[in-house]
Amino acid sequence: MEDAGLHLQIAEAFINNMVEGVGFVKVVFDPNGKPIDSTILTVNPAFERHTGIKAENFVQKRLSEVDPGNESVWLEGYEEVARRHGSVSIERYSKNTDRWFNVEIVPMPAKNIYAFILHDITEEKKERWTKEENDRRNRYLHDLNDSLRSIEEPEQILIKAAEFLADHLDAGRVQYFVAERSVEPSDVFGSVTASCGRHLPPMNGPFCLTDLGIGSVDLLRGGTMVVRDVAADSRFGAAEIERCKAIDVSAQIIVPLIRQRGFVAALIVHQNGPRDWTPYEVGIARETAERTWDALERVRAQNALKRTREVLEKLVDERTKKLAKSELKYRTLAETANDGFWWTDADGRITEISEGLANLLGYQVDELLGRYWTDLIDMGWAVVALKIWGEREPGKVSQFDLKIRRKDGFSIWMQMRFMPVTDEHDRCIGTLNALTSIDERKRVEEELRRSNEELKQFAYVASHDLREPLRMVTSYLELLERKYDGKVLDEKAKVYMHFAIDGAQRMQRMIDDLLAYSRVDKLGKPFSPVEMDKVLATALKDLERSIDDSGATIVNDPLPTIIADGDQMVLLLENLISNALKFRGDEAPRISISALQVADEWTFSVKDNGIGIDPSQMDRLFQMFVRLHSKEEYEGTGIGLAICKKIVERHGGRIWVESEPGAGSTFHFTIPARRYHGRTV
Repeated sequence: MEDAGLHLQIAEAFINNMVEGVGFVKVVFDPNGKPIDSTILTVNPAFERHTGIKAENFVQKRLSEVDPGNESVWLEGYEEVARRHGSVSIERYSKNTDRWFNVEIVPMPAKNIYAFILHDITEEKKERWTKEENDRRNRYLHDLNDSLRSIEEPEQILIKAAEFLADHLDAGRVQYFVAERSVEPSDVFGSVTASCGRHLPPMNGPFCLTDLGIGSVDLLRGGTMVVRDVAADSRFGAAEIERCKAIDVSAQIIVPLIRQRGFVAALIVHQNGPRDWTPYEVGIARETAERTWDALERVRAQNALKRTREVLEKLVDERTKKLAKSELKYRTLAETANDGFWWTDADGRITEISEGLANLLGYQVDELLGRYWTDLIDMGWAVVALKIWGEREPGKVSQFDLKIRRKDGFSIWMQMRFMPVTDEHDRCIGTLNALTSIDERKRVEEELRRSNEELKQFAYVASHDLREPLRMVTSYLELLERKYDGKVLDEKAKVYMHFAIDGAQRMQRMIDDLLAYSRVDKLGKPFSPVEMDKVLATALKDLERSIDDSGATIVNDPLPTIIADGDQMVLLLENLISNALKFRGDEAPRISISALQVADEWTFSVKDNGIGIDPSQMDRLFQMFVRLHSKEEYEGTGIGLAICKKIVERHGGRIWVESEPGAGSTFHFTIPARRYHGRTV
């Protein structure tokens, strides 16, 4: 024992100066020479540095205390050293320093005493692992690309990729969630398009991200989420943890796919127990997600291109067939059309004319060839025709109505549509003119115009001339009522007198409204810039008493300046606001007026909270004398909305209503955004 102690002292003095971590251990053997335990005798300072553990935590400690659970590894090493009578190496990992060591066990001269020397192999280990991981990654991605390359259906690409990744990671479940629309800022609705279950059942169908236990806003911005254990992760709230439990998920990798329009999909890896995901596993999931989606978009683009090519080929085939028949159709049209067309050269001489058109004008075809087409125009229309002819543009079809003289001297109305034809240098070489007889249409239009003028005149005169005798009837009835009230007339006579006066007054209001209706066109003022804010102020001033009596609240957005008849705009707003005040519900009226420009027109809106309109009555709403309620419920003649419609149509606009019974109404009307002195208003 003295020799052993001396040897140990000499060895300690030597190893204390070594760079490698070194220690001595005493091994206990059973009677059969098999090691059963060991005790660490000493370690040098380098050992402490390498392992990150103080010597007092090693020295005089038994193996079961120093490295519990791994005693068999060390005992097998000691046994191998005893059998060989030489050194043995084993690999061990230090959690404290995150380093790997090759531990060399060396027999010492003293009985049952062994030395162990630590050699740091961390960099070699990492280099070997990196090469192995790269080889594994390259093989995986090569096989994945090969499998996806031959698939033509987008959904099958996602399914195949999910199967590949689930096998590679031995994951519980892998699925692709494809976004469809946002539900709220932190959630998205979509479908699980591909799902491969190994240790967990697959999930398919429509879901929200929150249904899958995912609710992080960071995910929607593009950050990969790695979760070891949902229940222990502070990023998950109680509701999300419960959702994860419902689908038996503890660990996750979620890789969002972000494209130009934002979040489009997510690759989701599930595990039904806690799992420490390695950087390699997270990286391979991210690469699978990106490469698969790129393959999906490539197939979508190829399929779209294929469909487009098929459509174009079909169109080309159809166009070719049409062109093959075009000459025959042209000749047939030229010879059989009742009206027809003519060709002219660049100077306006007729080079070809259809027989039907020549016959309509009373000529033979030969009589018209070589003549200038303007020779056939009625003198009253020659200037207009030449002006339009001079403004013609290549490739643009122009159209106008004009009178053409027949050979017998009579003129007929024709509609001419013409388009200049150019050569390869864009020079005008002629014009194709298609002509249609509209003589009968013009005659009917003229009759309608005269009839409308007569009706307007009749309505104006009738309503104007009826006012005086009706006023006289009303006045004398009121005089009778005042003079004989309480003297001659009994109660029944008073009722009769009241009915007569009320009827005469209603007739007076109806005549006034009819006169106003007839004046929309007849006495309308020329259009000029009108500030609709001022128009609204005037209308509200005129309705001030009705507004106060009803307790109404009226608000408006800033209104534009338009080109219109200002007085008629006042009447239009008065009628619409008056309607909102009249047809109110139990609550005080709330009316809002706004305007919005869309393209080349202004849309005005008058919204109320009134009783609303029965949808079945919408078509009758703007007709003359239409009342949706009895005069006992609401007074009025039923002409107000007809006047509104006539005013709006005079300005080239449209009027309509959106309503629901009991929920109020919104009347909309449009006014074109016309130009005035070079600027649009």
